[in-house]
Amino acid sequence: MQFHSSIESPADFDSKLEYPDGRDPSQNAWLTITIRYYLNFVDDYNEKAGITVEKDGKSFAMDSDKRELFPILKWDATSTARFRNDFQRGENIWNYRFVLIAPRDFSALDYESFSGPGWVVRPNVICLFRVAPSLVKPHLRIDVVRLDPSINSKRFRSSETLYDNMDLYCPTLGHELGHALGMGHIKELLGDAVCIADAKKGIFPGRCYGETEVEKANIMGGGTQLLPLNAKPWLDRIASQTADTRGLNTRWTATLDTNTPPPRIPLGVALVGKPSQF
Repeated sequence: MQFHSSIESPADFDSKLEYPDGRDPSQNAWLTITIRYYLNFVDDYNEKAGITVEKDGKSFAMDSDKRELFPILKWDATSTARFRNDFQRGENIWNYRFVLIAPRDFSALDYESFSGPGWVVRPNVICLFRVAPSLVKPHLRIDVVRLDPSINSKRFRSSETLYDNMDLYCPTLGHELGHALGMGHIKELLGDAVCIADAKKGIFPGRCYGETEVEKANIMGGGTQLLPLNAKPWLDRIASQTADTRGLNTRWTATLDTNTPPPRIPLGVALVGKPSQF
């Protein structure tokens, strides 16, 4: 794809907005969020205060609830390499899942295309996601423990910054990356005042993971499904990247239809919102 400019913005994650050069009137813009991360493999050789515990000559890890001890194994080169490789699967969970639709009176991304009769194109914004390993100023530091499968029977409670070795093969990975993107649990996303207040206190009641079947199935509940409200990180960022501060993200909408084409208006036809540039 051809793009003629981009904007980068530093925050809890990196984002980059790229928009078309006008050659293709069917081309949308792209907004890419990138999380730089560092994986710290914790065991009795690499102990971490508050996580690893030695008891009767054996190594244990405490989960994020700080209530249970779980027997752990040493990490080896094969298991760490596999975890590093499979962690990248997190990109697929959130990448290219949403398209943002610009407000009718927002023209800052408009471009002219002279393909065919000539158009003014108001591009939608495709939401992309990347995770990138980094030793230098990562946005996200994750401690990872390797549970002993021959002993563990209880569920290890992971968090945004504490994983076990099996979290990559269940809904946990997408859920925790959702937290890293700034999303709370599904009831918080839906505006539940009690869940929002509890989360600020570090309290996470089960009901905040969803009460209806739809809520429970959401990735920020206990499932894997997505709703347009899960585009919140991109909705928040598009407002700041385009200086569209009049209504923040409330003026933009999101769709799960990633094939949504940009509106095209023939040149010379009046638009709602005069074409403009940043």
